[in-house]
Amino acid sequence: MTQQSRGGDVVDRDDATSRVAAAFDAIASIDDPALFIRVADREMALDSLDPDLPLAGLTFAVKNNIDVAGFDTTAGCPSYAFRPDRSAPVVQRLLQAGATCLGVGRYWEAKCEFAAARPATIGSILTAI
Repeated sequence: MTQQSRGGDVVDRDDATSRVAAAFDAIASIDDPALFIRVADREMALDSLDPDLPLAGLTFAVKNNIDVAGFDTTAGCPSYAFRPDRSAPVVQRLLQAGATCLGVGRYWEAKCEFAAARPATIGSILTAI
């Protein structure tokens, strides 16, 4: 079992895996389309964990106005959507350090300025993670 020190804590692969799995479980238990535009592939994320990296087991989600390779960037406007070939530098640095991107969340602030309301099909926007 590989172990590392993070702020005095010992983290092994099982611990990192359980942390990431728990985050995906939390997203699944909420099952709210207003939370994420797209959730990352759970199995791929768990398989790619490297416990030797300093941020292994830590998770993050990205607002959809920040580029994440393989995920659509929309900034709250579907007609603006494009799929970047590479992630924004901040996302890339987190991934390289071992953190796990859970997915891309909704970003309504800019759209609300123009539309004055969220579409009824989306509902309330929550910050759950």
